[in-house]
Amino acid sequence: MIYTFFIYKIEDIYGADWVTPQMGVAGAILIILGIYLMVFGFRCFRPTLSVAGFLTFGLITWVGMTNSQTMDGYTNDPVTIMAVPAGLGILGAILYAFFWNISIYLVGGMGGLVFGLFILCWREDLVITQVVPRACFLVAISLFFAGVVFFAERYLVLFATSFTGSFIFIVGIDFLTHTGYIAGLKSILDQNSLHRVKYTIDRKVYAMMAVIIVLFLISFGWQFFYNRGREFGVNVEPAKKGGDGGEAGGGDAGGGSGPGSGGDSKGDGGGGDGGSGGHE
Repeated sequence: MIYTFFIYKIEDIYGADWVTPQMGVAGAILIILGIYLMVFGFRCFRPTLSVAGFLTFGLITWVGMTNSQTMDGYTNDPVTIMAVPAGLGILGAILYAFFWNISIYLVGGMGGLVFGLFILCWREDLVITQVVPRACFLVAISLFFAGVVFFAERYLVLFATSFTGSFIFIVGIDFLTHTGYIAGLKSILDQNSLHRVKYTIDRKVYAMMAVIIVLFLISFGWQFFYNRGREFGVNVEPAKKGGDGGEAGGGDAGGGSGPGSGGDSKGDGGGGDGGSGGHE
């Protein structure tokens, strides 16, 4: 009887008591994107924005679809519930890469959302027990992190890429190992009465959350030192002295804003001995 209950619980959380092809693909994608964010998230500008757009649009689409799913499900349900969020995730990736001056703040918002989910999953009752206050908390922490990007862009982006990468890496691992960690995420994001799951925190779940913290610290330290002297999307070149009375700086050539130029928000080209920088 205990075995039957265990199998029922696993099937309810993951859709099967074994790793389905859909879950395997989803887990592999999250693992790969997690490694990228942990290692190169801060270093690469537009690719990181694209990853953030893919994850954000994909998550929003999945939440909408799973909460509105009927008892009959969708046509070819296991594939549809994965393929549609992935397709709209690609659209989000394109939009985030194109509208970089807006999506740069949304990267911080993504980090805030992931951090909020991580906090809520530390208790079986999800810390905030009521649905509406819990949703307000997630929205508030996302907006707060997005706003702080304006004042502390470097550190917020470092945090967002490192923590999000660590988090989705472990979620991808959980898709393959079935430790039960994502039951907490489903309990938060999926309020469909047909999809109720029980979130139980055992030693395996605690281990997953502890590994998230360890990976985050390693990633943050690595990216902080690896990108010393860089801002997100900006490569600050060392100052060059002009020869024989010549000027080293680009004068007014560094003006203008946007990718590829030393814009007002990301550093001026500057005259004299000043360095130069711009969005990559």
